[in-house]
Amino acid sequence: MTSPEPVHIRDESIRLGQLLKLAGLVEDGAMAREVIAAGRVSVDGAPETRRGAQISAGSIVELAGQQIEVVTGEAEIDVPPVTTAPEDFASPAPGGLRLSTPEDFRVPAP
Repeated sequence: MTSPEPVHIRDESIRLGQLLKLAGLVEDGAMAREVIAAGRVSVDGAPETRRGAQISAGSIVELAGQQIEVVTGEAEIDVPPVTTAPEDFASPAPGGLRLSTPEDFRVPAP
């Protein structure tokens, strides 16, 4: 079996129904309620039928052969470096169009 996919949460725990939605294992709360009530979800290897069960960091949750591991903190992402200077954004775009700048949205004081 493959290793569980990490799902990052901000707090120390999360309700099971919310976790399934966050992880993309179900589309909505109604679907989460159905699969949990049917006993199709396990937490750390044991069936869990309470949608509001608090799931802590480090727990492994499984639904339909897909495993996720609850992890606290922000997910690390690769952000490419900025290669254009900010002044480049105000210059005319191809075709004579100009991109918006913050000054375009300022409202004059009364």
